[in-house]
Amino acid sequence: MEILCDTSSKTTSDSEYDYTCSPCNDEGLNKEAQYFCGECAQFYCNECEQWHKKIRKRHVVLGREDSRQWLQAPIQSVVEDLERCKKHPNKALELYCGGHDELCCHLCVANNHSRCSVVHIPVLAVLGFRETDEFNRLPDEVEELRNQLEEFRESRKRSKEKIETSWYKALMDIKVLRGKIIGQLDTVEKRTITEMIKVMAPSVEILTKDVDKCNDMRDRLKCFIDEIKSNKSESLSYVGFTKCKSLTAEANIVCKEMIKTKDFEIVFQPGSNVETTVSSINTFGAIFDVNHISPNCMVTSLRHVTNTNSLIMGLSGHIEKGIAVLELK
Repeated sequence: MEILCDTSSKTTSDSEYDYTCSPCNDEGLNKEAQYFCGECAQFYCNECEQWHKKIRKRHVVLGREDSRQWLQAPIQSVVEDLERCKKHPNKALELYCGGHDELCCHLCVANNHSRCSVVHIPVLAVLGFRETDEFNRLPDEVEELRNQLEEFRESRKRSKEKIETSWYKALMDIKVLRGKIIGQLDTVEKRTITEMIKVMAPSVEILTKDVDKCNDMRDRLKCFIDEIKSNKSESLSYVGFTKCKSLTAEANIVCKEMIKTKDFEIVFQPGSNVETTVSSINTFGAIFDVNHISPNCMVTSLRHVTNTNSLIMGLSGHIEKGIAVLELK
């Protein structure tokens, strides 16, 4: 319900406001609103609110401090959805701005089109408008456009399903490549261990023989001493003494040789470029949409895949080079 008040003594301005006083706007005045009444669905400046308060004492009015709630407040006046203003939902679209090709309510005109040439919609909707070719073509044009949108919607749904399927396939390809790389690394690891065993085997054989030799000499020396001590025959004692002296000399030679021999130790030195090669691989390959990529990007992506494969293949060679530097210390 609109409130009529005396606006003859009011001053106005060309300033743009987010909300303007409804009674003033109806009189062609541009005055910033300070209050909003949901029951009247009207905005009021300070002066118009004084009139409103006198004749609508029970109405709840929201001030500037509650401006965020103005358009959320219950509105008694109902505006049809078709004519509702998007910027001011409680106002109907009654005017048309040709300069901006935009339908407007009175608040829109006051706030944003005060200097534009606006026309009342009833003036534009002259008698016979519904009989024009443009108006009659509109339903068919809309139907055709809706059919196109339906086709595009279905196309996009299929495209979505396709990209999800291709994503899963690409994921499987990545896992397959990972499996190949791991398989290749397992093979290289086995060859490396085989080479290490080949290096270690002669050393283990030498050490085993030395251990057996030491055990044999210790046992024989003890046996000779025991026989010499227990045997009372001068002749047998002399034979035992002579053999023991010979074995002692032989054992001393063995001990001197063993003292000179350094300990055996297996050392693995990785190939010089193994870690560098692995760390240089950021991804297993390039990821791109084949239907939305420029030729230059395609060449770069393929080059990236080739380089990655080369690095992976080269990794095996770098590791095998590390085998050659296995040594004994």
